Amino acid sequence: MRLWTLHPENLDRMGLLAVWREGLLAQAVLAGKTKGYLKHPQLERFRAEKDPLLAIGHYLSIIQKEASFRGYSFDAKKIVKSGFPGGAISVSRGQIEYEIAHLKGKVSKRSPGDLARISGRISPVFRQVQREIKKPSKIPIKTIRAAAPRRSIAEFTTRDSEGFMRLVLSSGASIEKTFENSAERSPPENAPT
Repeated sequence: MRLWTLHPENLDRMGLLAVWREGLLAQAVLAGKTKGYLKHPQLERFRAEKDPLLAIGHYLSIIQKEASFRGYSFDAKKIVKSGFPGGAISVSRGQIEYEIAHLKGKVSKRSPGDLARISGRISPVFRQVQREIKKPSKIPIKTIRAAAPRRSIAEFTTRDSEGFMRLVLSSGASIEKTFENSAERSPPENAPT
């Protein structure tokens, strides 16, 4: 399940269709209408809101508006609750930078002509903060390596005693991650530095 922090204007056709479908799945999970994906980390930020269905409904309505702008017919009637939930969900700059790199990797393979579409603008459902908040999305180290080829990695840096780490790419982008067990706090021995 991928619920992008980025505004749907950044997504290519396949990404837009996928985020709509996965947003509807997230809505079903939050409404208790499915048994799968109950503990999916992408849902934590919506579940933490005062009204999770209203938050995911707001997210879906922004996707639906972008789809309509592009000439697609996403059925707004599928959104259980819509409206503005009253505040934006906090998201770290590191999460946004990770998503931009991840999306660029996907789009460069499947529709390179859409790379120019990626502006990095985030959805109005979210607001950027400088530090990690609560529980960040879990980013497996394999995913980080896939998003950033080995030659582009400049350094790993431990940020604090809680396991907050930052992967800095030679492009200047960075990816932040919180490691849950102390064995993962150090970069793997074969990681480039």
